Amino acid sequence: MGGRVKKIGGVNLLRGVVRVFGLYRDPVVSFAGRYGVRLALMLLFFVFFFKIGEAFLGRMSLVFYKEIGFSKSQIGLLSGGLGTVTVCVFAVLGSFINARYGLFRGIVLGGCAMAATNFLFALLAHYPEQWLFTVAVVADQFTTAVSTVAFVAFLSQLCDRAHTATHYAALASLGNLSRTTLAAASGALVDGLGGNWSLFFVLTVLMVTPSLFVLAAARRRLRPVMTGATTRLL
Repeated sequence: MGGRVKKIGGVNLLRGVVRVFGLYRDPVVSFAGRYGVRLALMLLFFVFFFKIGEAFLGRMSLVFYKEIGFSKSQIGLLSGGLGTVTVCVFAVLGSFINARYGLFRGIVLGGCAMAATNFLFALLAHYPEQWLFTVAVVADQFTTAVSTVAFVAFLSQLCDRAHTATHYAALASLGNLSRTTLAAASGALVDGLGGNWSLFFVLTVLMVTPSLFVLAAARRRLRPVMTGATTRLL
């Protein structure tokens, strides 16, 4: 009797594993089938690395502000209070920008602007003035909001209607994966640079460029996606 119960339990477990595998197998096959293996890998590369520069900056921003002499109240007011308000306002503006210039231009412009703003922090490392701190924070929140709106819209467009929830969850998780893994090395990078904050922020700019080059290389093949088409892109 005990052996029979164990056998039934083993069969049910196996069926459960097969079912779970099927739930993920079908979306993966659908994604690779729609875009082809090469383009699918390019898209995954873009999703993984697009936010990496922002993640490195975000992990070290508070340490940076304190190290160059700003007080906790200044950091809280400008980075926390003002930054939160600007994100909400600029997220709406980002939607208008994407609607006006199109999804592809919106994400490219947002990515370039997001990277370029990091130069302000490199400048702030040499001139820790409150007005420059304010400009850097506002500009960073503006470009982050615009690029995030475009990024979310782009991920939504990549999803197959038959597997929308799984595709979006997987792509969003992949985008966050770089922020929780690679960005963990941001402190070690600063230490490895001997505390050279300017060089650190310049490197965060360069981190974004590979993903933008990959997106530009795939532009022609992604045109149907940008216009909302659902055909296979092999």
